Amino acid sequence: MKRLTKALAVFSMVGGALFGTQALAEPFKIGICYDLSKAYTFATPQVSQAAMDLAKLINMKGGIGGEPVEVIVRDHGNEPQRGIE
Repeated sequence: MKRLTKALAVFSMVGGALFGTQALAEPFKIGICYDLSKAYTFATPQVSQAAMDLAKLINMKGGIGGEPVEVIVRDHGNEPQRGIE
């Protein structure tokens, strides 16, 4: 039973990656700035990972309007000007 479950999980991930995203159009890009290197490093890596995981889940379900979602995460280092740039 464990082998079957693992095999189905791998097949669904590979199948989704091979067939799901290739048929989709140009990606819908979302840029997110987080403090990944200074004051709030205790929480932001988990939040940014959650955003990327959500994008993967959305892409597995066909994306948004047939377009895949691409999350671009950047570190602003708790400096507002760097985040604006």
